[in-house]
Amino acid sequence: MYTTYFAGNQSHIDYSRTALRVTFGFIALLAVLGNGLVCAVILRCRKMLKNSYNLMILSLAFTDMFTGKIHVINTKLN
Repeated sequence: MYTTYFAGNQSHIDYSRTALRVTFGFIALLAVLGNGLVCAVILRCRKMLKNSYNLMILSLAFTDMFTGKIHVINTKLN
């Protein structure tokens, strides 16, 4: 998880890169949870699916949710 650089007897851990990964992971997790909630609300109220703009919002929420899942996986793998 940490990138360690050795310069002689001193080691340096790259905390800025780790902080950036944690931040992006948190944002991706919020994207998954928030868009999952939007999808759940629209799918639970079936009458909302009759409007074309709600279908577009649902489609965008699914896309954002899966994009967030990909970023969570990439954050854990790197």
